Amino acid sequence: MRGRRRWALLLAGLLGGAVLAVPAQAAEHQVLVTDNAYQEPVTTIRPGDTVVWTATRPGHTVTADDGRFDFHPDRTLGAGERVTWTFPKAGEFRYRCRVHAGMEGVVQVGTSTQRAAPARPRITVPDDVPTIAAAAAAARPGSEILVRPGRYPEAVVLSVDGVRLRGLGRDPRAVVLDGGRQRGVGITIQGSGVSVQNLTVRHYRDAGIRVDQAKGATVTGVTLTGNDRYGVDATGSTGTTLRRVTATGSTVAGLAVRACDACGALVESAALSGNAAGLLAVDATGLVVRNNRVIGNAAGIVLRAVVGAEVSGNSVANNARTDVRVASLQSSQELATGAGIWVSGGRGHRLTGNTVSGHTYDIAVTGPQPVVDVRVTGNVVSAGQHAELGWDGMGTGVCFTGNRRPDRREPSSGPPLTQTIYSCDLPTTLGLPYPVVLVHLLAQAARAP
Repeated sequence: MRGRRRWALLLAGLLGGAVLAVPAQAAEHQVLVTDNAYQEPVTTIRPGDTVVWTATRPGHTVTADDGRFDFHPDRTLGAGERVTWTFPKAGEFRYRCRVHAGMEGVVQVGTSTQRAAPARPRITVPDDVPTIAAAAAAARPGSEILVRPGRYPEAVVLSVDGVRLRGLGRDPRAVVLDGGRQRGVGITIQGSGVSVQNLTVRHYRDAGIRVDQAKGATVTGVTLTGNDRYGVDATGSTGTTLRRVTATGSTVAGLAVRACDACGALVESAALSGNAAGLLAVDATGLVVRNNRVIGNAAGIVLRAVVGAEVSGNSVANNARTDVRVASLQSSQELATGAGIWVSGGRGHRLTGNTVSGHTYDIAVTGPQPVVDVRVTGNVVSAGQHAELGWDGMGTGVCFTGNRRPDRREPSSGPPLTQTIYSCDLPTTLGLPYPVVLVHLLAQAARAP
């Protein structure tokens, strides 16, 4: 017994003077993949930790710049999909979305690389410089331009990458860029990753905001009123996001997306009224239009020669006004048609879950160029002057299923029985000519001032 006690005391003494090293447990770090952004652009972890990316919306990738991972090389992430990667060694690892320019993130692994993201250099108008244009000229990559409440009669060009222009008022009405009906464009975005937030742009002769050959531009919480041709005109640009934008009084379109290949554009939660077209997309590829209010324009949502549009959850009503000023066909490339949602040419569209009422045709699909692979499903339509649904028969693969009136009755259509003849449950067939649809739309255009 004495021997055992002696050994027990000796062991207790050794343990009492020792510090046992317990390896740190590896951790998981969450990054949400949202609309055109990674929610945590800089993620700092320890070696051996894992990063989990979760897609809140479909249509993005997580692709390492050095090629170590690519989720996914042959498709994009689906909504709710999770992908993971474990980082065993210290370093800085950059990644991006292959679809949307300017959508980038960084994983910083290990104490040697752990550092806070550098603060954005700030320029306040008029405290530091007297005008927004002067602040834009002085900006460096990543600068933040803060604008105090007031009226600014000027035109601004944002050509430096990553600049953020933000009004400091409680709402967009506090900071006003005013063109006085003399200046051409209020804000021209040319740099990559530029954002404009919380201000009003009004009374410019061409466009309130032009996104000109830019990547990853974001316009959020901006009011555009009385800009002659366009509220926002995104032309030749990729990865443009227009969210919570209000646009009124433009003779071509409140919002326009034009002339872009792999546009990756998102239009969400906008309020569009009193324009020639609420939203106009022309010669564009890849467009998401959802949860917008498009009410009281000469035409609602117009897709002309567009490829791959998702139009869902929008409220589209009474876009058949004939008292809205409309630019000529030659200058605007568009007609006031009275259509709620109009697909003119193009292919690969999904129109679903929209509420559309009070138009010449609530949802119309027409030529003159053939339309291919357009599915019109699950929309609520009503009060169409000629019909709620219409297809002039130009093209193939156009189908209509599950669309209904608010009382759940079958909607009117041109040709009659469209949802029976061209059901999405039937094999793909060619359309039968029914030119009266386009005739009715063009007759509405002739009534415009």
